[in-house]
Amino acid sequence: MIKTLTKEYIQKSRIFMYPLLEIKRGSEATPLESYVSWDGKFGLQDQKLICVYNLREDEEFKRFEKTNLLSHMYFDSYYELENNKGAYIFNMKEYEHDFDCFLRGKYSEFISTTKEKVIGFFKSKPASKEIVMSYLYPERFYDNYANLLAVKASVLKEVGQLCSKPDIDKETLHATVKEVEIFNFI
Repeated sequence: MIKTLTKEYIQKSRIFMYPLLEIKRGSEATPLESYVSWDGKFGLQDQKLICVYNLREDEEFKRFEKTNLLSHMYFDSYYELENNKGAYIFNMKEYEHDFDCFLRGKYSEFISTTKEKVIGFFKSKPASKEIVMSYLYPERFYDNYANLLAVKASVLKEVGQLCSKPDIDKETLHATVKEVEIFNFI
C-alpha cells in the first residue's frame, strides 16, 4: 500500500520512456536526466528520447556506452555537450502510441507490453514499482489515493490518471552542443 505521495515534479520521461530502452536498472551508468525534446533540435513530433550522461573516461563507462548506448537498436545520434556531458538520442517511433499517451498524460492507456516493460524496470525497488503500477493501473489504487488525498474516490475515477501530465518545459533539454575548434596547420 502506498503511504505517501510526492509533491515535487518527477521527470516523467525517466519513469515511463527510459525503461523502454530495456537498459538494466543498476547498470554501470545511469543518465543524469532524460528528455523528450531538445530546444531548437528535436520537437515532440520527432518522438525522441534524449538521455544525458556524465562522460567518463574509465573502461566501465566506455564498455557501457558501446554495448548499451551506441549499439542500441533505437540509437539515433550523439552530441557532446558542455561540462563533460553527452546527449544520446534514441528514436522511439516504435512506441508511437505509448509516446502519444505519455505526452497526453494518459499512462494507463499504454499497451500492455509497454506497461510490463516499465514495471519490470522497477522490479528491484518494490516501493517504486508499486507507485509506477498505480500510474499504469490507476483503477486498482483509487481508494488508496483517495485516503491519502482526503478526497472521494469518485473524483479520482473522474480524472482517470493518478500521475500528472509531463511538464513539457521540464521534459525539454535546454543545452548547447559543445563547439569543437579545428585548427588549420597549413
